[in-house]
Amino acid sequence: MKKQLFFLACAVAFFSSCKKDDLNININNAGTLKVKTVDTAGEVLPNTNFFVNNWDGELLNDSTDEKGTYNVGDLLEGTYNVSAVYEKDNLVYTDNIVTQVIANKGKEVVLDPLSNVTEAKLTFTTEVYNEDKYEYEYVPISNTEVIVLTSKVDDKYWDLDSEDRTISWLKGMAKLTGKTNNDGVVTISGIPFQKDNGLLYYVFLYKTEGDVEYIEQYGFYVEEDADYNERNISFYKWYN
Repeated sequence: MKKQLFFLACAVAFFSSCKKDDLNININNAGTLKVKTVDTAGEVLPNTNFFVNNWDGELLNDSTDEKGTYNVGDLLEGTYNVSAVYEKDNLVYTDNIVTQVIANKGKEVVLDPLSNVTEAKLTFTTEVYNEDKYEYEYVPISNTEVIVLTSKVDDKYWDLDSEDRTISWLKGMAKLTGKTNNDGVVTISGIPFQKDNGLLYYVFLYKTEGDVEYIEQYGFYVEEDADYNERNISFYKWYN
């Protein structure tokens, strides 16, 4: 019993001797964060959705104001991932930054989602049976219109009734377009990418003969590196 009282007295003496600052170190261990969104020219990009995450998950989901800014306020010292999402012309542009918030200091992060674009080189062929060689050959699909759409717009396409899935509808939703050359090759530029993660797109190959519309579709992921985005796409049957 005497030993227990002795240790209790020591513990009380220890905590009584601690400085007030020592006890408050965790409480005051915070800094501030400000989010700013800009366009490719560095001008204000207003009303842009953004997210703040740490290892525990999402902390904040909001949007910048008319001046392209948002004061997040106090955050505990640590590492945070700040992401921006901006939708324009049926395309989704993104940017993200991993930043460090330091206690008793202010931090500003600038996000520029419209700058994160790349290109994709697509080569289209179709299989044609060579009766002389008794085998199929890959023939370029030349001089044919191409549209690239996001997976979100592709979902809308397939939600339509079959009679409404038309070339006219696709053109109305399209921002990324092109036409294959004589070798069946087309390069689509200005495709938004997501850092450290592929984004799913769908390319539509289409043409009209009289009242008949021919549409083929192919899904592929786009990365930041344009070399990764080269695709050889072959359709079993295409009407040249």
